[in-house]
Amino acid sequence: MRLLLPDHLNVHRHLATEAICLQEAEEPILMLWFSSESIVCGKHQNLAAEVDYAFCRTKGIALARRISGGGTVYHDPGNLNFSFIQPLPEGLEKAIDYKRYLEPMRAALRALGIETTYSYKDDLLLNGLKISGNAQHIDQRRKWALHHGTLLYNADLGHLSAALKTKGQYQGKAIASRPSPVVNIQEALQTPWTAEEFRDQLAAEFQQQFSYRISTLSAEEEEKIDALQREKIGSEAWILGYSPSYTHQRTLHINEQSIELLLNVERGFIRDFRLTAGDREPWKAQTQLCLGKALSEALFCEQFAFTDWNKHQAYLQFI
Repeated sequence: MRLLLPDHLNVHRHLATEAICLQEAEEPILMLWFSSESIVCGKHQNLAAEVDYAFCRTKGIALARRISGGGTVYHDPGNLNFSFIQPLPEGLEKAIDYKRYLEPMRAALRALGIETTYSYKDDLLLNGLKISGNAQHIDQRRKWALHHGTLLYNADLGHLSAALKTKGQYQGKAIASRPSPVVNIQEALQTPWTAEEFRDQLAAEFQQQFSYRISTLSAEEEEKIDALQREKIGSEAWILGYSPSYTHQRTLHINEQSIELLLNVERGFIRDFRLTAGDREPWKAQTQLCLGKALSEALFCEQFAFTDWNKHQAYLQFI
């Protein structure tokens, strides 16, 4: 069984690695990984409805979408992510089984003095507070499973709270997240390790208890990961455009004016877009030019290039 300990912080590359390993792996894999500050939403979620997009962009927080369902999570270098990629020995009959993967994780944590319990959603709790959210994706053709989760070790909980807080009103059929009170493992237990040392301790337990061996990706795997990251996982069409159709409304403020935003997006394309100030539409020319085009930050930046929306980056609030 392979144990991958990648040394980069690129969240899109990590997500592409999970997907390629799920498609190609010949033996079980556990990957323990960190990423730079990032927000990762579930496959069927409306990313814009889950985050404060403007806050994330101005703070340099990367946005990403994974291939599994579930809710939106926050990553930073104090958050240790784990990915189990394994065949399903009994086929698809009992494919969704979180405890199959979480019991080994709990055993490894227990050996480090971290005793966890389950929530009703099979999140991992420490002293009753959430330290790990989890999701799964099944490759039905191969009958393999990807189970991945987060372990809050010493993450920036202030940024977590601010980033996962949208300010608009979104109507649609996307699956919404259900926030839970969280705690950092290091804070709760006063553990002496850095996040990297915590990862290494956990890796050692999986080697000792479950016979994982440290491995690296092959050149062929790296090539396929590069392609998937470039063509899908890192693309705006996947990250923003894959969101289910929705309508976004909010009140914006620019130059002491209150502006009403209405944005309707279907399959990633803008179908209706209005910015109204009372009974006027001062930016109708710009909004009309966006109709029928793929939702993107670059589109808004281009169309509002010579307005105060651009000067103040206020167009970030359109998403």
